[in-house]
Amino acid sequence: MANPQLGDGIVAIAQAGGRHVRLKVEYTQAGWVAQVVETDGNTEVEHEMADSLDAGKRRAEEIAKAYLANEDLALPTIEWKKIR
Repeated sequence: MANPQLGDGIVAIAQAGGRHVRLKVEYTQAGWVAQVVETDGNTEVEHEMADSLDAGKRRAEEIAKAYLANEDLALPTIEWKKIR
């Protein structure tokens, strides 16, 4: 996104075993933020700043992969969708 606006970004839902996680990369006032949320308990796994949308996407996938690996689960193929 050449000139991102607040709220621009992408989101994906991943299901592995009994776990459901939401991966999100969104442009905020502070810049790009990568976030992973465990949706069953609506608990944030982790979030961190990223330099770009692509960097945020990679980081969100890394966070989700590590989270699921703790349960001996693999991150399935992710289908990203635009937030708006």
